[in-house]
Amino acid sequence: MTSEPLDREAVPRRVPPRTRRGERTRAALIAGVREVFERDVYLDARTADIFKAAGAAAGSWSMPCRSGPNSSRPRPSGSRR
Repeated sequence: MTSEPLDREAVPRRVPPRTRRGERTRAALIAGVREVFERDVYLDARTADIFKAAGAAAGSWSMPCRSGPNSSRPRPSGSRR
């Protein structure tokens, strides 16, 4: 199996937290992920369990939106794919 080189343009860059509170939240979420993955294994892990383990609200986590034909962004009525 041959692996293709990584396309750096396609990989979103991680933006560091802007505040100390953001740093603490990120650290808590990473610790929550570790705890849940060790306990439940990756495939059985749920984001709700991670937030609970981290003591964080679900709104403290976000993913960048990507546009394109496969994005989940709603389309204006009458538009085609």
